[in-house]
Amino acid sequence: MFEICVFNPYVFLAAKKDQLQVNDAQLACDSCQLYNCLNHSTIQTHSISTLIILGRIPGLWIPVNLPEPWVATSGFHCVNFFLSQLIRCACRALGMKIFLKVSLGTLITSVVASLVAMYSSIQITAQYIENWMCTADQAWMLKNKLNTEIHTEATMLKTTVLRIGKEEQTCSCSSNCIVILSILIFV
Repeated sequence: MFEICVFNPYVFLAAKKDQLQVNDAQLACDSCQLYNCLNHSTIQTHSISTLIILGRIPGLWIPVNLPEPWVATSGFHCVNFFLSQLIRCACRALGMKIFLKVSLGTLITSVVASLVAMYSSIQITAQYIENWMCTADQAWMLKNKLNTEIHTEATMLKTTVLRIGKEEQTCSCSSNCIVILSILIFV
């Protein structure tokens, strides 16, 4: 196992077989890669057959297979990065707003359904209590009426018995008293 490294301003240009084309001091390669360090496994994994050490010309870099878009100025890259992050945050905020509205709508719907069920239950209970109160009032009124009638009849009976008692004292004949008593009871 080995590892070879080169440092700035040099770099390794690695190419697979038949990818690198050299014409009049120009290099053309479609899928070449740049490395600062190479080891045995990198060469075998990527099937590298050609290695060239390139030196950088001061002030000029030639991009080969960059993972990010290449721009002439760093300011443009910063603005592009800022705008992409802003769009990403705006999409998240919009998603959260939609989620919040849907959640709030679901919550309001469930609360309204619960309130309607509770209102219906209260109405049924109120009707039951109203019917019970009406029935209880009728029973109390009937009881009072019966008590009044019984009281009246008891008073009349008491008065009759007292009157019979007085008449018995005044009557000389007990058979007449029995006749008067039987007439009063049946009347």
